[in-house]
Amino acid sequence: MAETQQTMTEFTYATGETGIVGDRFSPSVVLFWLRTSVAASSMRVIYKSPNTLLGVIPLGSSTQTIPLRNIASVDTNTKFNPGLFVWGVVFFVAGLACLSDSAAVGILLILLAAANLANTMSA
Repeated sequence: MAETQQTMTEFTYATGETGIVGDRFSPSVVLFWLRTSVAASSMRVIYKSPNTLLGVIPLGSSTQTIPLRNIASVDTNTKFNPGLFVWGVVFFVAGLACLSDSAAVGILLILLAAANLANTMSA
């Protein structure tokens, strides 16, 4: 008989689900507070990823449950997010412009720029 494993995710499992395995991870080293959860059981695969405002502020999440019998293939995807790139450039230029007037605001904007630019490529 298969034994149910404890997972590090926040998902609720149905009675009878076995072989539960899952983990939480951060897809970005810079944005460590944005964590994605993935879990699999004998019946389904579940994942939950955060939605963000300006690429850095968590604002809700997106959850999807996929029954195992509906999985026909597995894909990987690498993409460039032009929105995050533009916001990163805007924050960087604004941060440089603000450095002479208010160093704290300038540094904050440059940090936001760095976070956005670091997340322009995702996999």
